[in-house]
Amino acid sequence: MMIERTIDNGFTSGNVLFDSGYAWPAMIKKVRAIKDDLPVICRLKENPSKYNYRGKRYRFSELYQKVKSQLKKITKQVLC
Repeated sequence: MMIERTIDNGFTSGNVLFDSGYAWPAMIKKVRAIKDDLPVICRLKENPSKYNYRGKRYRFSELYQKVKSQLKKITKQVLC
């Protein structure tokens, strides 16, 4: 509801970020239903759920194996 209200009031966002406690397929689908091109960033967790990725369904561990070679490590920079 907060995301819908924000968009209805004219605010736009580049991403939706939330904790792994909300990272279940139904929640991700709800966000994507509000605005299809709104990227969702969240930490997935191992559970019996399956996640859609490029037209196929994967358990978390299968999905991680599929994409781990594409992941990049981001180093933190401290600004003084």
